[in-house]
Amino acid sequence: MSSRAKITNAFLLLLNLVNLALYALVITAVVFKCMDGQFATLAVCIYGGLIAVGLIVHEFRQFQVVVRYFPFICLYFGRGMTLIWLGCVVLDGGVVNILTGAACLVFGCIHIILHFIPDFAPPNSLAVNWQHWRAREPAPTRVYDEMTKRAVHPPPFEARRIDMVSPGLVRPYEQV
Repeated sequence: MSSRAKITNAFLLLLNLVNLALYALVITAVVFKCMDGQFATLAVCIYGGLIAVGLIVHEFRQFQVVVRYFPFICLYFGRGMTLIWLGCVVLDGGVVNILTGAACLVFGCIHIILHFIPDFAPPNSLAVNWQHWRAREPAPTRVYDEMTKRAVHPPPFEARRIDMVSPGLVRPYEQV
């Protein structure tokens, strides 16, 4: 395994662990924010806490339900936007809330930047990244189709076009 693959695998594992720590901090900050006792704050905090628990579970294992109905979580851009949203939810006057909100905002921006790096591996669960680390093989990068020179995406992100003659019919995108 090359030096670059080792560094990439180590970075992906570190990113998984940082995500887990951020989600745990979000749950802690939500509990501190719920101490106010106002109903609107309580409802938003419960919602944010449930999303953080779901993201913790997703960080360990990627379920097909998430891939099908929440495909934005399977991209760095979606994870970054979710972290920024969670950072805004927990941001409050307390020290824990300020630190958690700032950390979520910073790492959310890092996730968004990672989305625009073309040869960087897509986000995987901790189990998948650990398997790549144990096998000493590089994490897979985006696959390119040699015929069309375009990225081949997994099924939920497959490019589609709408037929203008019968708008209800959706076919896979065809290169001209």
